[in-house]
Amino acid sequence: MKQCFRLSSLITAAALVWVLWGGQVWAAPPPSAFLFMPRQAPLVVSLEQGRRLPPAIASLPEFLLKPLGVDYQAIPPWAGPGVALGLTSLDADHDPTNGRQPGYLLAAPVESPERARRFLVSLARAGATPVAEDLAGVTMKYYSSLSLAWALVADQFVLVANHPQVLRDALTAAQAPGLNLQDYTPYQEAYRGLSHDPQLILYSYLPQAFLALGAPSPAPYTYPSLVAGVWQNRQHLGADLALLAAAVEGEVTPAPPAPLGSLKYLPQDSFLVAAGQHLDRFWPDLDQTTRGYPGLQNLVFQEAASLEKRWGLNLAEDILAWNQGEYAFALLPRGASIDWLLVTPSSPAVTAALEGLGAKAQAQGYSFSQIPQGDQVIAAWTRLNPKGDLSLETQVGFGHLQYQGYELLSNSLPALVEALQSPSLTDSPRFRAAIAPLTGVSGYLHLDWTRGREPILHALPVLKLARLLAPDLFKHLGTMTLGEVDHQGSGVRWAALSVELAS
Repeated sequence: MKQCFRLSSLITAAALVWVLWGGQVWAAPPPSAFLFMPRQAPLVVSLEQGRRLPPAIASLPEFLLKPLGVDYQAIPPWAGPGVALGLTSLDADHDPTNGRQPGYLLAAPVESPERARRFLVSLARAGATPVAEDLAGVTMKYYSSLSLAWALVADQFVLVANHPQVLRDALTAAQAPGLNLQDYTPYQEAYRGLSHDPQLILYSYLPQAFLALGAPSPAPYTYPSLVAGVWQNRQHLGADLALLAAAVEGEVTPAPPAPLGSLKYLPQDSFLVAAGQHLDRFWPDLDQTTRGYPGLQNLVFQEAASLEKRWGLNLAEDILAWNQGEYAFALLPRGASIDWLLVTPSSPAVTAALEGLGAKAQAQGYSFSQIPQGDQVIAAWTRLNPKGDLSLETQVGFGHLQYQGYELLSNSLPALVEALQSPSLTDSPRFRAAIAPLTGVSGYLHLDWTRGREPILHALPVLKLARLLAPDLFKHLGTMTLGEVDHQGSGVRWAALSVELAS
């Protein structure tokens, strides 16, 4: 019988929420061992020998090698650059009648054939005789009663798998350009777009990855594959993230980034910030990007429905549709609750939209009032609600004010006051350090985990599970920032990721 399969370390959703263009071209040949990796593999990583992995992902190689019984430290003496490890199949022998055993594969280029042979000899099991099988001119060996198979391909590559069918699939994929990852055109396009010298390259065929997580997702998929180039400097863990469409056509011409003056009106205690251009496109783009992944769509849109009910708004119509220029949006902690603040340039369209919001507020029983705040005036829609016996409390529908050519809109009067009086987010050394590695971007999605951990976990309980599945990542997470760069004419969508590592 096969062992029960459970993959708990594969975290892909973070790369799906906001994927955008980024960076300068990084010129290096792609990992040659990807020739043996199938393009529909749930997870494949390529490692550079002699380079230390970031602590948050340092356990990933051992996780992928454990089913093979291989010690990661035994590989460097004989292997060349670009060692590839993969979860290549959710069912190694493709037989659903006998349970599921995932297929794992090590594919490594060889620098020392003699040492590589000694490594393969070290895999021998005492008292067991391996079976030899020739396939495409390669002699593969395996134990019929043990989860181990291996081959030395033309003294150039070592292959080790936990099932002979995994090796057969790998050798077949190497001979078929339509099956292997190295010859996959969208992957090649994404690889050429990496903007840093990565310490680890990750590829995931997301439909299979979500199946591994127990979340089946029916086709069609807008972006079925993910590529990530992971790097680290002294202060930050970073990655170039790319979602791949089924096909990539044409060259990409990045549009020049536009300045985001609206960011300077966000307070420093904003723990979640989204800023960019064309807020009206955000909802359709998010729907398209997550299409084919119902679990992720439910997470995003159910939370939006909860916000709409809580604040009495239709996000798509009342907030998003009328903003066709730049914007900055923030969530701020307010005791046990969360306030939101939206900043956008003043315009006749914005004025008309605010009048429409006011009409809806009045229809719900809110009254209009003007509240002086220094030399500014906050326009607010409020109503009195019963609170206990013989007492009332003021409920704020929303408020807004016009300030220095921008319109500030919030569900909270204290948030508007804070925007006027508190230090700006753009003056925060921490925020400036977070966006410093992201060059040429026109927008950001910024999370300050240390500041917003409690309200985020309260609002999104699913992250409590993610924290259990990836404790190293959350242990070291300080801030996380995705940078947006506009692009044209490609089936690849990128995100430039910077993660501040807390001590």
